[in-house]
Amino acid sequence: MAVGWDCDGRAESAVCEDAAQEALVLERFWQESRGATLVGFNCLGFDLPVLLRRSLYLGVPAPLVVLNKYRPGAIVDLMQRLAYQGTLPYRSLGFYCTRVRITVPDAVTGAAIGQLVAAGAWRQVHDHVRADVAKTVALARRVGIIAHVNETPTPAVWHGSTAAAAVRSVRTDSRATDLAFPKPVPQFLERQARRACQQAHERRENDTVRKRSGGRCEVVLGGMRCRKAAREVHHLLGGRGRGASALATHKVHTCAMHHRLMTLRWIAVTWATPENPLASIHFEQVRGTSGVTDG
Repeated sequence: MAVGWDCDGRAESAVCEDAAQEALVLERFWQESRGATLVGFNCLGFDLPVLLRRSLYLGVPAPLVVLNKYRPGAIVDLMQRLAYQGTLPYRSLGFYCTRVRITVPDAVTGAAIGQLVAAGAWRQVHDHVRADVAKTVALARRVGIIAHVNETPTPAVWHGSTAAAAVRSVRTDSRATDLAFPKPVPQFLERQARRACQQAHERRENDTVRKRSGGRCEVVLGGMRCRKAAREVHHLLGGRGRGASALATHKVHTCAMHHRLMTLRWIAVTWATPENPLASIHFEQVRGTSGVTDG
């Protein structure tokens, strides 16, 4: 196995000729990549699965890594990024380097690695790994991935079994997670966070409505404003408190009776116009109200 990485322009690589060396390199890799954002080429589809499987075989403790191209967390796979997660055809690292004029000397192709390993040509394998690292770093810089990682960098990794691509990382708060690569936020937690924001916005708008009313029902019916104490904040628009429905300008502070009449649609609001900007608190009777009392 060969693994290479780059940090702040300092490239490193390791070629393992036996299982003992491989276990040491894997252990070092998982330790140094803890809490880092990693950048590689086809790392989700090849490098990380190989590293995880070799760690399993050799008894090297490995963290939980999320291999999900749609929600990769703190992992950037340039192959997926440049193909827009499969929207466009997948291309090789060499293809993109040629297209954007990245030139890195490399006399060895990936297809020849197996023959070089069988022949014991470890020096050539090592040179190919370092070339792949340089290509991936240059490509990540060209597409702006490295430029966006502007925190304190730390070592990182790529390419698993026979060749290594480049890596760039950024340290995260180690107290926040014990994972080498922080998992993406679960969708149900994202929904909870959105609901919490909506509820906080709703409360602020409701407070504005209550201050505006002064505690008195805001309904104006037949040219006269209700004198009863306001108890309910009524939404004048549908939407369950989202969007325009949550705004104070689309709510009215009402007494219990008028709140019920609006709920039953026995009275309807007269919407504001440029000539009458306060019409949003004026109502008109659209159905009979006999038998309705303020409970």
